[in-house]
Amino acid sequence: MEKIIWVGLVGADMVYVGATFMAESMMMLLSRRVDRFERRIHSIPDERYFTEFATPVLAFVGGLAGGISTSLIGEGPGATALGFTMSAIIVFAVARNQYSGAIGHRPRPAVRARWRREAAGASRALDNSSALTALERRDVQQRAHVLGGIGSRITAAVRQRTWRDAFQAESRKRQAATVMSVALPIAASLWASFRYGLSGSSLLGHAVLLAVSAAAVATPTLRWVQTRRSLLALGQELSEYSRDLLQRLSQTASPRPRVLRVRPTTTTRHFVRRHARST
Repeated sequence: MEKIIWVGLVGADMVYVGATFMAESMMMLLSRRVDRFERRIHSIPDERYFTEFATPVLAFVGGLAGGISTSLIGEGPGATALGFTMSAIIVFAVARNQYSGAIGHRPRPAVRARWRREAAGASRALDNSSALTALERRDVQQRAHVLGGIGSRITAAVRQRTWRDAFQAESRKRQAATVMSVALPIAASLWASFRYGLSGSSLLGHAVLLAVSAAAVATPTLRWVQTRRSLLALGQELSEYSRDLLQRLSQTASPRPRVLRVRPTTTTRHFVRRHARST
C-alpha cells in the first residue's frame, strides 16, 4: 500500500513537472515572436483593436465552437449535456463581451498596451501635423519624458532583481507547487534507497527521479529568465520610443509667435487728433 501511494504521488508530480516544463520551454522559444506580435497589437488604437481584431476573432471562435456544440446535441445523453453546456458558455462569453463594449469597460489585456498606445499616439500626432501648436508640442514632450522614465525604472528594477526576489514574487500556490515538485522525487528516491537498497537495476529509477527534480528546479528558472528578458526588452523599447519622439519633436517646426496688436483706445485717439491739430 505504501508503495502504491508513492507511485501515485510521483506519477502525478511527473505529469505536472513535464507539463509545466514543456510549457515554459515553448514560451522561451516563442518569446521573441510573441513580443513582436504584442508590440504590433498594442500599438493599434482601441477602436480598431476591438472592431477589426478582437471582436472578429471572438465571433469566429464562438461560431466554430457553437457549431461543434450544436452537432453534439442529440448524439446521446453525455454528448447532449456537453453540447448544451458549451452553448451556454459561448452565449455567456459573447453576451459579456458585447455588454462590456456597450458600457465602455473593455480594457486592453496588459498595462504595457497602454504605454505602447501612448507612444503610437504621439508618433501619429507628429506624422499628421507638420507644425504643432505649443500645447501639442508640450503634450508630445510630456509623453516622451513619461515613457522614458518608465523604461528607465523598469530596466533598473529588473537588473536589481535576483532569482530569490522573483520566486518570492510568485503566488503562494505556485511556490508550494515548486517546492513539492522538487522535494517529492528526492524523498521518493531516499525512501526507495532505505527500503530496498541500491542496486544496478534501481539506478535508472533514481536517475529518473533526480531528473524530475532537476526539471522542477529548471521550470521557475526558465520562467524567471523569460520574464527578465521580456521586461528588459520592454524597458529598452520605451526608452527608444522616448528618444525617437524627442528627436522628431526637435526636428519639427516650432509654432510662430503671434504678434500682439495693441488697439488704441478712445482717449489715445483723441490725444492724437488734438496733437495733430496743434501742430
